[in-house]
Amino acid sequence: MTAKQIIETARAELGYIGKKSNAYLYDKTANITGKFTKYAADLAAAGYYNGNKNGFDWCCCFIDWLFFEACGSKEEANAVKPTGIYGAGVYWAYKEYKDHGMTVSDPRPGDQIFFVDTDGELSHTGLVVEVGPDYVSTIEGNWDNQVLERTYDRSSKRIAGYGRPNYEPEPEPEPDVIQVRPEDLDELLVQLRTIEGALSDATEALQKAAEELTKVYQEAESYAND
Repeated sequence: MTAKQIIETARAELGYIGKKSNAYLYDKTANITGKFTKYAADLAAAGYYNGNKNGFDWCCCFIDWLFFEACGSKEEANAVKPTGIYGAGVYWAYKEYKDHGMTVSDPRPGDQIFFVDTDGELSHTGLVVEVGPDYVSTIEGNWDNQVLERTYDRSSKRIAGYGRPNYEPEPEPEPDVIQVRPEDLDELLVQLRTIEGALSDATEALQKAAEELTKVYQEAESYAND
């Protein structure tokens, strides 16, 4: 699982709005607005947390769902991003990273970002999708009860820190390969021999020109000495 795959999964969810009930959970804009989501429902069915969190604040559920959706199982998701039974709470989600030695201060795309409220208490979370010299952009669930993209100053006092999942490295791009049909090889060989002959002729011409220049220089030097 790579950071790019998680970010792509998050972008596909932009525009989702929380529901008033369990109806139309998989429609982005129907039955709005409330705290019921497909994210909490799917995680409850997979056995996450210490109970069904549908109908409650869902910023942590959204992040955990991204890993569950992209990895395909709770076990594989937890190998990338550990989540405990209290992981639907922001404090506990951040503590899970700290307990595993996975907190960082310098963000990268794919990191989980944590925010504090005006009292300094952990209160919200999201996914880092872009990092600049002085800003960080995120995709967050349960911001105004929606999945939205937001941007913050990296020095914002609201940012408590970041958790870095155990991503796999992004695959290296494959080198360009020129494919040649067997029937084209003869023509290519002819072209190469033509080029080789032209280079040989050019080399011979340069050698003759150099010899002529040497003669002219010697004659000029002899004339000057007389």
